[in-house]
Amino acid sequence: MKIILLFGGRGAEHEVSVLSAGYVYNRLYALGHEVFPIAIAKSGALFLCKGILPGAWQKDASPVRACLDGDTLSFLSNDTRVTPDLVFSVVHGKDGEDGAWQGLFTLARVPFVGADVCASALAMNKRLSKVLAAAAGVPSVPYLAVKKYESDLPARVAHRLRYPLFVKPTSGGSSIGVSRVESESALQNAVNLALSEDEEAMIEEAVDGSEIEVGVLERDGMLLISPPGELCSKSAFYDYNAKYCEKNTDFFLPARLSLWETAYVKQLAASVFRQLGCRGMARVDFLRGKDGKLFFNEINTLPGFTEDSLFPRLFSLIGVDAVTFLTEAHA
Repeated sequence: MKIILLFGGRGAEHEVSVLSAGYVYNRLYALGHEVFPIAIAKSGALFLCKGILPGAWQKDASPVRACLDGDTLSFLSNDTRVTPDLVFSVVHGKDGEDGAWQGLFTLARVPFVGADVCASALAMNKRLSKVLAAAAGVPSVPYLAVKKYESDLPARVAHRLRYPLFVKPTSGGSSIGVSRVESESALQNAVNLALSEDEEAMIEEAVDGSEIEVGVLERDGMLLISPPGELCSKSAFYDYNAKYCEKNTDFFLPARLSLWETAYVKQLAASVFRQLGCRGMARVDFLRGKDGKLFFNEINTLPGFTEDSLFPRLFSLIGVDAVTFLTEAHA
């Protein structure tokens, strides 16, 4: 197949996306596909690349533009015209995981890997995904959503929530703009930081314990659920540096769960996936308290595909290559 591998993006997760693209490119190439890497620069400009290396994909890259002619989507660069059979996007976060590009692919009737417009947008919004998860009987921690910091906010928070808290952008990823708040004195700065990344902030009760992550692959309505993975960050929380820079997180693959807990969290992951109308793939994240209680945290419809990312590592535990699975679904 002719596959467009879309990566980069204007958002804060640009560098992570480049790493994901390198992993996916190698897998697609090994599978014998004709792969065309197209980068979205931080400016929003598109480039057809000859290689994918962090900080070096710009070398020998040529400007490209997307052209929608009726039902035909093509990418034009100099004398090169690529009309893809499939688009595999690894553009994480805003303008990539929120349904924006998925809308273009849908208009052009081009098959693409992952969730559709509606599911992408719902999953990207942590508040809406929690509302839908709760409707399916999946518990979340108590939270409050705000669009600006107001003088009465500390009182409202004290009435509904208990410290410590996490404050995060409602729509975001890779823990960018997230703060752990131990007391009221730090609340305003945390809310302002989250609102610098998004128009709405989520204030949630913290759960002391570990994070449980479950991968989901879907084909023709059937779900393949990975063994759960567990991570325990040595930082204050599993933030961007802990994920991609400091490497100071303990991973347990599979998670340290009983057979009953494993079955239960896999059932919860499937419920969230179906409730949001997802397709193709997702990683569903939960918080596990020291008392063993599980809470839905978020769902990522475009999980990381770096060498260190849990999504491909979890499926490797059962001998499944996620990239192969996803491309075979469109063969």
